[in-house]
Amino acid sequence: MSAKPKIALIGAGLIGRSWAHLFARAGHPVALYDTDAAALDRADHWLRAQGEQPGSVVLTDDLAAALAGAVHVQENGPERLEVKQAIYAAIAPHLAPGAVVASSTSALVPDVLFEGCAFRDRALVAHPTNPPHLLPAVELAASRWTAGEALAETRSLMQAAGQDPLVLKRVLPGFVVNRLQAALVNEALALVEQGVADPEDIDIAVRSGLGLRWAFIGPFETMDLNAAGGFGQYAQVFGGMFAALRQDMAARVPDPWAGDAPAEVAASRRATLPMGAHAARQAWRDAQVLRLRQLKDTPIPTFPKGSPQ
Repeated sequence: MSAKPKIALIGAGLIGRSWAHLFARAGHPVALYDTDAAALDRADHWLRAQGEQPGSVVLTDDLAAALAGAVHVQENGPERLEVKQAIYAAIAPHLAPGAVVASSTSALVPDVLFEGCAFRDRALVAHPTNPPHLLPAVELAASRWTAGEALAETRSLMQAAGQDPLVLKRVLPGFVVNRLQAALVNEALALVEQGVADPEDIDIAVRSGLGLRWAFIGPFETMDLNAAGGFGQYAQVFGGMFAALRQDMAARVPDPWAGDAPAEVAASRRATLPMGAHAARQAWRDAQVLRLRQLKDTPIPTFPKGSPQ
């Protein structure tokens, strides 16, 4: 019998089944709930393909059974406020005392999402990077009602399951990951729109340049290590350039999604990768991410605070 607490997942789509695999792999009893029998069947086939043994994840359309004894409930419903709030109303009578409810939402802010919930002091957003069983970053965003204990428990749970949680001090639309992604993707599209570079060459700039370092260290540590005097010196030398580039980006192409760039990128991708090979390329990508994660699991050297500056 598992010594780890039970986890319940609401919604057996791509995110829900990925969470299920993650928590089962970490040794938790897991229940995966959905009202759609076909979704449960697809999840079952996918979980078996990932190596899950029969019974490691209980798939069910019985909500009360799924929630019974669960200390953490991860909601993975459609990105529509009324749907999610209907889910919360349905699960409320069946929650175990003290259970935390977390939403995988990528777009809805917690103050709106959990308003009116009976359990709002035990509710928060735990937005995964898709898919969570491959990408460990998970954004934790509390509402104004969320108890500190609920946030701390969720952070500890995610860390113990192998995730790398980041806690938002303030909630903005898109949280952190999607806002960072938007900044890069919007500029990438703008560069295509302006004829600066082809889509494939922009991918090269990321995968063979920025991405190699960013896979191990973030932008701030990259800047800190790229200057002999650390980030402070980097900011003094390059801050003005980056400020000017930010203004230039906004002025040149205010909305790169409204021009020809999206169609050009789509055509470039299909010329490079026919749709018939799309699924195989996805599988290759996932395998490479797993290999990278194994490399990243190498312990990071630490330096005592008294080390020479």
